[in-house]
Amino acid sequence: MEEKEFCKLDKKFEKKNMIANVAFEVFMEKGYMATHIIDIAQKAGIGKGTFYEYFESKESLLLFLIDNRVLTEYRAHLARVYEADTVKEKLRAYMEAERSIMEKYGNHMQDMRNRRPEECMQFSDLIAGKIMEFAMMEYAAVRQISEMGIRTGEFKPLNPNLLTMMIKSEVKTFLVCSTSFPMPFEAPEGMRDAMRAENYTADEFLEILLHGILR
Repeated sequence: MEEKEFCKLDKKFEKKNMIANVAFEVFMEKGYMATHIIDIAQKAGIGKGTFYEYFESKESLLLFLIDNRVLTEYRAHLARVYEADTVKEKLRAYMEAERSIMEKYGNHMQDMRNRRPEECMQFSDLIAGKIMEFAMMEYAAVRQISEMGIRTGEFKPLNPNLLTMMIKSEVKTFLVCSTSFPMPFEAPEGMRDAMRAENYTADEFLEILLHGILR
């Protein structure tokens, strides 16, 4: 965007959103840590001084993106988990929530969410708190599925904490294999067929997850 086009945006919030949208593209391309404010300013067609009229720092911009984009979207997706009536419907809703975030935000959001608490210290307390909020939203939704399944007798009376962690892990593994989510490595030739998305369906996965592998 040229500087003159930027100036045509009348409302301050529109300009702030434009900078945030550009920053999101740069973060997804280069990663948060490797991105500098000058990279965002150049891509947006503005000067660094103009950037600071809308954001105090790169971290405040990331906080704006997480609050107004990622968490808002994820919260809306997870609402369908709580609205669903059956365990199977809740699992489907959770899988779709994860699929949407995974396909839209890719490795960068996944890496950020999976950071250990000590790794979050490289961010400000506010950013680290948002990362943990994301993880806790996910955990709470899956915990609700686990507790309902145990209560209705659809699940064995297992430890709900362990069951929750297992469901989260299995869903992530399935989605990595069944979507276009980029793999962090080149699969060996013998595994490439197993990694093809078209080989798997949600129904097959749910059958194994809910009923196990024993005859």
